[in-house]
Amino acid sequence: CSSDLLIKNFVSALFYCLGVFLLLFVIIDLFANLDEFLKNAASLPVLITYYVYFIPTILVQVVPIACLVAVLFVIGNLSRHNETIALKASGISAFQILLPYFFMGILISFGVLLVNETVVPQSALTSASIMEGLIKKGKNDFDQRSLNKVTLYGKDNQMIYAREYEISAKTLHDVIIFQDNRREDFQTELKAK
Repeated sequence: CSSDLLIKNFVSALFYCLGVFLLLFVIIDLFANLDEFLKNAASLPVLITYYVYFIPTILVQVVPIACLVAVLFVIGNLSRHNETIALKASGISAFQILLPYFFMGILISFGVLLVNETVVPQSALTSASIMEGLIKKGKNDFDQRSLNKVTLYGKDNQMIYAREYEISAKTLHDVIIFQDNRREDFQTELKAK
């Protein structure tokens, strides 16, 4: 029962910290790009769409610090109200008090990894497209968006560089492919010896 209360306090503090840090990150980014937004007369719906697609990228950067601050807040709150003394007096060790936070940290780490591998690449590509196409170039339609100077990692140690990537047509322009064979050469040398 005490671990349920510890987790409940942690989750509420975590959501509060996430909300505050996301808001701060968006405000700082808004002021950092304010000249660009004003110069190109970006409309409010375009800015909202940009930040909606930018949130997963922000989230994976903010979650670790939000977890740390939430744990410090909850443990500090427990100490302030002498609840840690009460827990220790009832036979619960310091490790048992911290165990729910370790468990939640592992779950959150896997969640962030999953979001970072599945959601973030597409949302980062879309937010960059909005910034390049709709805000900086002032295009009205979102279908003609493209990215400049794109680097992709392909199969068999290939690195693909393109001057431009048209997202709607899924077309690369001025492509250069770098092949790294050092690992294969090293394996061939080992087999020969």
